[in-house]
Amino acid sequence: MSRLRRVVPGALGLLAIVLLALPPAVAATVVLMPLWSRIEASTGIESVGHSGPATWCYVASWVGLSALLAALAARVARRRANARAARQAAAGRRQ
Repeated sequence: MSRLRRVVPGALGLLAIVLLALPPAVAATVVLMPLWSRIEASTGIESVGHSGPATWCYVASWVGLSALLAALAARVARRRANARAARQAAAGRRQ
């Protein structure tokens, strides 16, 4: 049961990051239209159609932004854990 208690918060945090990244990823995809057009011109891969960017452009933006937010969250969590450990070590030395 203790393993489940460690896994569930991490999984919920990852799910929250992925869901929170969706609206800014859609906006970023639209803002990056010149990039998608350039990719299409240089590679021939269909990136921009008459109705906007292709689905893979939205997915690429979403995955990239989700990875960036997950890395940022991991860094914040690591810093908090290090700060907590330093406070506990300092408290142990005082006694």
